[in-house]
Amino acid sequence: MRPNIGTTTFALLLAGSACQHQQAPTPATAEVDEPTQLAPLATEGLCLDEPTLLWDEPGLRVETQAWYLGEDQGTAWRVRTPVHSDVRVVPSDRVVRLADLAPDEPGPWAAINGGFYEVGAMGLVVADGNERSPLTERGGSGVFLVDEKGPRVVHRSDWEPGPSQALQSLDRLVDGGLSVWPEHAGAPRAARSAVAISEDALWLVVAVDRRSIPDGVEPLQLTHTVGYGLPGWAFAELLVQGVGAQQALNMDGAISTQLEVVGTENVLSILGQSGTINAIVVRPGAHED
Repeated sequence: MRPNIGTTTFALLLAGSACQHQQAPTPATAEVDEPTQLAPLATEGLCLDEPTLLWDEPGLRVETQAWYLGEDQGTAWRVRTPVHSDVRVVPSDRVVRLADLAPDEPGPWAAINGGFYEVGAMGLVVADGNERSPLTERGGSGVFLVDEKGPRVVHRSDWEPGPSQALQSLDRLVDGGLSVWPEHAGAPRAARSAVAISEDALWLVVAVDRRSIPDGVEPLQLTHTVGYGLPGWAFAELLVQGVGAQQALNMDGAISTQLEVVGTENVLSILGQSGTINAIVVRPGAHED
């Protein structure tokens, strides 16, 4: 049986930090479909510790990183794979556990919850070249896609049919290496999940508040994922500062936040309070249709 290493590392991260709080950079202009009337800017900046390595193997690196925002603190799990890995969108006709959409095969691979849903997916879902759900305005401002150029995040207005894998979600977090999520006081806090693209890597990232994880529970079963965690603007800054994101798309966080990572010797399982309607699965190695 592979060891599950999540809870112990989370406790160690929160036990001792020398992180000095500082003002986060001012985000770039908001998305065109964001409200134009914003509350005043928040005064507390995001602070990050240096990442802690959980394990590293060819094509798959798994880390944690402690974050601090005012009096709140928590951790992010960061999964790094080569930018031209095999990336698949896995759809479902109903809400299911992430484990039901993840591969039933040896590692290495990683899976993260997908986009938002109501009865079904709220926006575009393309899996292996088949459109399972159409592009919609309510589905979100961003589309994660994979084509011959590799993975990208584009605004929904720039979507053109053709990529073999695509997933729309609420909303783009990072574009051109800058946050596109407006910073404002009183923004909702929640557990967060995202797919991010840096200059040379594809990242799956989950960030939660320390109060979202009961002590001594393995695998990591999240609780209290609504009202505790990071506001969207701070999560965007975490991706820029933490993993060097050039582009990033927010997935359906809060109660749907979940992550599964299987290596050759290790397993990390972060279980959500609810399910997901689709998932993104990454296997290190070139995509083959």
